[in-house]
Formats: sequence, structure tokens, C-alpha cells
Amino acid sequence: MGRFDRYLAGSVLGATVGVLAVLVGLDALSSVIDELDDLSPDYSFTDALIYVAFTLPRRLHEYVPFAALIGALVGLGRLAATSELTVVRAAGRSLPQLALATLRPARYWLFWVFWSASLSPLLQSNMPSVTRR
Repeated sequence: MGRFDRYLAGSVLGATVGVLAVLVGLDALSSVIDELDDLSPDYSFTDALIYVAFTLPRRLHEYVPFAALIGALVGLGRLAATSELTVVRAAGRSLPQLALATLRPARYWLFWVFWSASLSPLLQSNMPSVTRR
């Protein structure tokens, strides 16, 4: 893997992680707000936060495809805005080579998807006595 491939992968992965954090953060915030309607003496705000925290792996798993797409677009758009992609194309890289370099970070996301898919049911089945009422 060449220097530019690592740079491109870092740009795409960084943008994807940022987009994933924003998407999951907004979803978790809306879930906490939704859980506020169910508060009772038996189900406190701390219990609602614990419930939302235990569902975070499932939320991450749901949003990875969207974050990967938007992150790739943002990362490539950032490189295109500073004319770095134009310079690389002028240096002799073809569009298929750029596409393959962009897809290489996808193997990390595949690992993440399989890992979170196996972790999510485990966490939700071992959830403490905090359940929605």
C-alpha cells in the first residue's frame, strides 16, 4: 500500500468515524428523550441512560453502512476540494485504482460490522434488571 493509499484511507476512515459518531449520538439522544416519557419511581433517569447505553452496539451496527457511504463522500470531497485527487490523477493514477484505494478501508468496517453483530445480542440478553416498563 502506497503513501497516497494510506492517506486516502485515513481521510475516508476519519470522515466515516466522524459521521458515525454524529449519527449514533443523535439517535442515542433521541432515544434518551423518548425514554423520558417512561420515567417512574421504578424506572429512573439513570436506568434510562443504562438502557440506552446497552443498546448502543445495535445502533452502531445499524448506522455503519450509512456512515461508510457518507464518510467516503466527505473524505473524497475534502480531497477533491483541495485538488489532491486532480494531482493524483495527473500523476498517473486511474479511476479504478482510486476506487480500489477508497474501498480498502471497507475491510475494517466489515470487521466492525461482524464484531458488533456478535456483541449486540450478547449485551442485550445480559442487560441488568433495567427494562422498559
